[in-house]
This record gives sequence, C-alpha cells and structure tokens, in this order.
Amino acid sequence: MSLRNFFRQVFFKTQRAVQRQVFQSKIAGCGHKFLPKDEITALGRTITTGVPLDENGSTPYCHCCLAEMVVPCAWCHEPIFIGNPITLYIITEKKLKNEYGFSDQEMEQYKKDGELPDGSIIYKASNGWLTLVGCGYTDCADTGADYSGTWMPPGKVERFASMIELGMQSNANAVFAENCSKPETFQVL
Repeated sequence: MSLRNFFRQVFFKTQRAVQRQVFQSKIAGCGHKFLPKDEITALGRTITTGVPLDENGSTPYCHCCLAEMVVPCAWCHEPIFIGNPITLYIITEKKLKNEYGFSDQEMEQYKKDGELPDGSIIYKASNGWLTLVGCGYTDCADTGADYSGTWMPPGKVERFASMIELGMQSNANAVFAENCSKPETFQVL
C-alpha cells in the first residue's frame, strides 16, 4: 500500500466517523431527539443554529424546545431567539393601558403572569413602570449601547450592565458628540 493510499484510507475513515457522529440524532435533556445543528422556525423567521454539547455529547434542550422559547420583541414584534442580545426599555402602565385599552384588573394579571397578550415579556414592574424585553436588531434598538442582556434558556433574561449604565457608574467624564469629525461639537459632561 502506498503512503498516499494509506493517508486517503485514514482520512476517509476519520471523515466517515465524524459524519456519523454529527448526523446521528441523540436524546436531549428534554427527552426529544436532536441534531447538533438544525433549523429553528418561530414567529415567521427561520434560523440555523447549533446547540452546545456537554462532555457526553448531550444538551439540555432540543431545537423544538428552543423554538418554543422564542418571544416577540415588545416594540417591533420581531422574534428574539435564544442567545440573542436584548434591550430593556421602559413604558408607563398608564400609556400601555391607554394604547391597548387594558383594564386595571387585566394589567395586574399581565404583571403577575410576566407577559402581555401579544407575547411580549415583562422583565420588571414597579411603581407604574414596566420594563419590557426588546430585541437588539438595528432597526429597533436605539443603539448597541442599549444591550442589557441575552435571552437564554429556559426563556429568561441573563442580565448585564449596558454600556450606558457602565458609563454612568464610572468616575470618568463622558463625551457626547453629534459629529465625530467636528471636535468643536463635543460636549464633556
């Protein structure tokens, strides 16, 4: 056997073993079969995603369960998939009741459930203010500095400080500029 044939045989055996491992479905912690990489369709949008595997080659959730954890953005109603960055914007209960015609009893029930009728998630409710989970898409979020967390299994916010919050916590001066090419417009706070 030539050296070339030897390497070809070893390579193809290894490649076939990897293909069997990748395309063989396994059982996730939720009890469903899963593939390491698959499509998720939710709220009219489809993405291809992989699931993190532990040392045993298993994962807590299959792609079907991950699709059920997708929620709509409170503002633009685009889907927020597991692992997506999220924003947390605030709206008053009064404005929400006026816009949607909610009664006081309905509003209290929504706060208790943590979800509005359109599926939007209430992150926090206090003193007449509601903090709603929004997406991080550039069409919706004001800036990337507003990212305040990540949407994680089993459908909850993994919170971190936004860039704006970090800036407000530091003792350094903040610089705001309308046009970065004109330093004379910079405002130091």
